[in-house]
Amino acid sequence: MNKLVFPLILLIAVILVVSIIYILATTKHREKMAMIEKGLESSPFEKRKYYLDTLRFGMMAMGVGLGFGLAFTIDLAFFWDLRQTEAIYPACIITLGGFSLVLFYKLFHKD
Repeated sequence: MNKLVFPLILLIAVILVVSIIYILATTKHREKMAMIEKGLESSPFEKRKYYLDTLRFGMMAMGVGLGFGLAFTIDLAFFWDLRQTEAIYPACIITLGGFSLVLFYKLFHKD
């Protein structure tokens, strides 16, 4: 019985993901065709520039990496004899990740 549970869950998960992707693709296609039939612009469906999204993700990843490095350094430098420093890691990661997103907003927000 236990040998069947994991493959069954995996099969259901794959079917679920494929069906969601199919539904999203067909819905987008139907909406696009309806707009073309009505003679409306299809500009919302044109590809937009993703360079700022990529930059935002990169800054967030760098902030998380710096947060992890800072937490590791604090853990080794100040708490070498105490091993109950689990709160340092998420605090530094979330703080520096959030700081990187605020920095991105300040640098690239158009007023």
